[in-house]
Amino acid sequence: MTMFNRMLANERVAGIKSSYESVIDIMNFKQAGGEDFIVFNGPDEQYLAERVMGADGGIGGTYAAMPELYLKLDELIRAGKLEAALRLQRIVTAFISA
Repeated sequence: MTMFNRMLANERVAGIKSSYESVIDIMNFKQAGGEDFIVFNGPDEQYLAERVMGADGGIGGTYAAMPELYLKLDELIRAGKLEAALRLQRIVTAFISA
C-alpha cells in the first residue's frame, strides 16, 4: 500500500492491475483509489473472486484462448448469477491447470 499511495499522488495514474494472490488487495486498492479508480485483476484463476471484491475487469494471459468463456463469466457476474459464474470459473481454472 505504501507504493500504491505514492502512485495515487500522481494525477496521471488512473488505474492498476493487481497480480497479487490475495483478493483483499483488490478491495483495498479500490477503496484507496476511489470510485473512479480502475482496478484490474491479474490472476486468471481468480477472476470471479477478484471481480466480487471490486475489480472492474481483468487483464489475463488466457483470455485470448477462451474469450467466449470470459465474456460469459463477465455477463454472469454483472447479472448477479454467482453460482453459475462459479461453475464457469471452475471450467476456466481447470483449463488453466491443464
